[in-house]
Amino acid sequence: MRAVSIEVAALVAILVGCGPAAAQEGRATVVGTLRDRTSGSPVAGASIVFGEGVAALTDSLGRYSVPAVAGEQTVRLYCPTQNAWFAQRLPYPHRVRTYRDSTVVVDIAIDVAACTEPPRDSVRAEFRGHYRGGFELSEFVPCPGSLAPSPRTAHIQRTQIWVDMSERAWRAYARTRPRGAETRGEVPWRYVRWSGMMTGPGSFGHFGMAFYLLSVEVVHGFQVQSPADCPPPPRIH
Repeated sequence: MRAVSIEVAALVAILVGCGPAAAQEGRATVVGTLRDRTSGSPVAGASIVFGEGVAALTDSLGRYSVPAVAGEQTVRLYCPTQNAWFAQRLPYPHRVRTYRDSTVVVDIAIDVAACTEPPRDSVRAEFRGHYRGGFELSEFVPCPGSLAPSPRTAHIQRTQIWVDMSERAWRAYARTRPRGAETRGEVPWRYVRWSGMMTGPGSFGHFGMAFYLLSVEVVHGFQVQSPADCPPPPRIH
């Protein structure tokens, strides 16, 4: 097994014992460490993809190992995330050349400050906004400006919130829906005030595609008419 070392962060590539004939179709292995460019600390939970291969997840020491096809590879880097569906991609313009039956060491420095996903947390509060639910659907959109300003709030407002509610709460919502609306693909938004626990970011709901979970504890009321300061979201069929 030949070893090829590439220090990508310094843009220095050292290829040991590999000629053009070696860059044939075949298997290679890429290993390395991801570190924060500013602090030098290892970055855990980030994802890295070489070419069209599978994603590798960095461990607590920032290390990863992934198989790759021999040849020149693009590199895709993604911020640490609680929801792999919507991982934030980081810019990375460099390519890596891998060689058949070789291990390539690729150490990369990334700007962790560019990652905007906040740490996981839970907050109990009253929320107001619009809800719609049905088959494999349970979505809540808060009213603009109804959450206290913070980086976490900004993240909530541009991601999806899955709602977990009691049967009683569901019946209160269902009474406001036109009969047969879901069959026609017209699931309506309804204005609501309710209290509960907001948890996230994470992977919640159908296929785990929601970043946040609202566990409803008290429903203060659904209504068909939306207040002037909280227009309903665009209708999506």
